[in-house]
Amino acid sequence: MKDSPLVSIALLTYNHEKYIKDCLTSILEQSYTNLEVVILDDASNDKTVLFIESYLEILRKKYKNIFFLKNRTNKGNIPHNMNCILRKCNGVYCKMLSGDDILNYNCISKLVECLLNYPQCSVIYSNGFIVHDNYRRKDIIEKTKNLYTYRKSEIESQDLFKKLMFSNHIMAPSVLIKKDILKTYGFLDESISYEDYEYWLRLSSQNVKFYYLNECLVYYRRTVNSLTNFSKGKINRKIKIGMISDRKTLNKYLKYLSKEEQIKCIKFYYYKYLKICWEEKYLLGIIKILWKLKEKNIVFPKDLLAKPSKNQYKENNEKQKKVIKLLERWILNIQYGKSILDYFRENNYKYIGIYGLGCLANRLCEEMRNTEIKIKYIIDRNSDILLSDFKIVTIEEQLENVDVIVITVAEKYDKIKEQLQNKVSCKIIHIEDILYR
Repeated sequence: MKDSPLVSIALLTYNHEKYIKDCLTSILEQSYTNLEVVILDDASNDKTVLFIESYLEILRKKYKNIFFLKNRTNKGNIPHNMNCILRKCNGVYCKMLSGDDILNYNCISKLVECLLNYPQCSVIYSNGFIVHDNYRRKDIIEKTKNLYTYRKSEIESQDLFKKLMFSNHIMAPSVLIKKDILKTYGFLDESISYEDYEYWLRLSSQNVKFYYLNECLVYYRRTVNSLTNFSKGKINRKIKIGMISDRKTLNKYLKYLSKEEQIKCIKFYYYKYLKICWEEKYLLGIIKILWKLKEKNIVFPKDLLAKPSKNQYKENNEKQKKVIKLLERWILNIQYGKSILDYFRENNYKYIGIYGLGCLANRLCEEMRNTEIKIKYIIDRNSDILLSDFKIVTIEEQLENVDVIVITVAEKYDKIKEQLQNKVSCKIIHIEDILYR
C-alpha cells in the first residue's frame, strides 16, 4: 500500500492465558506493517502477562512502537482501561481489541484501504466469525458462524442511528476508527458497561459516517464470561448488567428520536429483556420489567413468552431455510448483473408497498434507496415496535394506493394475498416471483 498511515492496536487483556497467544500471533502476522501495539493488562492472576512478555521482543522487531502497561490492581472497568490505552496511541487510525479476539492476516490492510478509499467515513467495520471458547487460530472455518451473511459492502445509510437504537449489530473487534474522532466526540463513557454500543450511538447521532466491509476479517470470541453471552456463566448478573447498561445508553439518545419512535424503542427494550429473563428463568428481572410495563402502560406481550410447539419450531426452521434460499438467489442475480429494480422499471411501477419488515424487506429497501422508485409504506403486525425511514402500518389500517405490493414474508402467501385483495386493487406479488422471473 503506497499510503500507509500509522495504525494503533489498543489491546486490553485480563485472564486471557488460553487465548492471548492466538491474539498476539494474529497481530504479528498482519500484512500491514506500519503498526504500533499498545497493550494494557488489568492485573491478570493467570499467565497472561508472562505470555505477553514472551512476545514483546519479536513484536518490536516488526513494528514501530510496542507499549506494555500493567495495572497493579484490577480495575474491572473496561471503558476506563480502554481509554487509558487510547490516550497512549499515536496512530492516525485505532483498533480496539480484546486479548481473546483474533485478526485475519489482512484485517488491518483491508480496513485501512477502505478508509483511504472512502475519506468521508470515520468508522469502518467488517464481517467476522463468532467463535466459541475452545476455538483456536486456523481451526476449520466451518466450526464458526458469520455474523452478517447477506450484506454488501457500502456506506451505512442515514438511518444507522435508528437501527442501532434497537440493536447493536456492529462487531467491536472488527472496527477501525480515525483517531481524530476521539478528540472531536470524546472517549468512551466509563459509566456504561457496553461501552462500544454507546460510542457507536454517539457517533451515528452526530451523523458520523460508517462504512461496512462485507469480508470476514476477525474472529470474535463469545466466552462463558462474555457480558453479552446470556446463556452461560453468571447469567442473572450479566442480564442485570445488560439491562442497566442498555437503559443508560438509550436514555442518553432517546432525545434524538420522535415521540412515536421513543415509545417504540422503550417497548422494544422491555420486550427484549423480558424474553431473555423468561427464557433464563431470572425471576427478579421478570418482576421488575412487568412492573415497568404496568407503570408505563405498555401492553403485556403474551405471545412473546409462549413456548413454541414442535410444529412451530419446524415451521420456523423451514421459513429460515426459504429466506436463506431467496437471499442466495438475490446474490446470484447480482453476480449475473441482474437488478431487482429492473422488474419495477419494466412494469413502470413508481410507488410500491411492502408486506413484512424482515431481512428480505430490509434488503429491498436498501436497493430502492435513492432511486426513482418510492416505498409508500411497509405493512407489519409489529408496527408498534419497529423503526424505519418508511411509514409502517398494520394491515387493519387504511392503505394508500400504490402500483404494486411486494410480499416479503416466507409463509402464508395465499392468505396474506387474500387479505390484501380485500384492501387494495393494485397488483400483489411475492418477492420470490421477482427473483426467479
